[in-house]
This record gives sequence, structure tokens and C-alpha cells, in this order.
Amino acid sequence: MENKHYNGWSNYETWRVNLEFFDGITEELDAAECEELVLSYIDECGTSDMLAGWLSSFLANVNWDEISKYLIEI
Repeated sequence: MENKHYNGWSNYETWRVNLEFFDGITEELDAAECEELVLSYIDECGTSDMLAGWLSSFLANVNWDEISKYLIEI
């Protein structure tokens, strides 16, 4: 599947995670910290196995480096 740019971001998944999760966060986080923060949040929510699989597929397309660079720039 080909990823396409979305609203100035490398793809829809990256845009959506940044918009809905990192909006308002002012910490400078590296890519690994961004991903770990999101994964920890999902673990705390206690999702079903099926939903966890869907989330995993969605998050596999997130460009964590791009989100990290954005957080450092703001």
C-alpha cells in the first residue's frame, strides 16, 4: 500500500496521531519516546485483542521521526 502526503504530513496516520495525541504537548521527545508514549496510553486503555491488532497496523505507518521533529520545532 502506498502512503500519500496528508495535510502537510508524510501520511494520514502520522497527521492523525499528531493531531489527536500530541496536540498541546510541548515536550521535546525523540521518535522512540513518541511511540512509547502512544503505546503506553493504548496499554492503559485496555483494548481487546482485535482492536489492538487494528491499532498496531495503523501505528505501523506513523512516521515517529516526523512527529518528533515537529515537537522540537514548536
